[in-house]
Amino acid sequence: MQLEGGLSDGFRVECQDAPAVFGVVRVRRSRVDVLGRKFDVQRNTQVQFAGPPASPYVSAIAVYNNEREGVKVTVNVRGQGK
Repeated sequence: MQLEGGLSDGFRVECQDAPAVFGVVRVRRSRVDVLGRKFDVQRNTQVQFAGPPASPYVSAIAVYNNEREGVKVTVNVRGQGK
């Protein structure tokens, strides 16, 4: 996986009683290999944190484009992590 991202203004990590993360990670550029296929993660993909780091809200779109075979696969993932 290759990833270039950015953090929102005020992004912070707290480590008091339990770790907590607040803010948004935005993807600028990314590529993920899945089952031998290279998916380009779209620029508007983001992960929002509002507390425990293991339960972020994810909004991600990745595209695999095989021009030779005329196949385009789009994967859209949205929801709260658990």
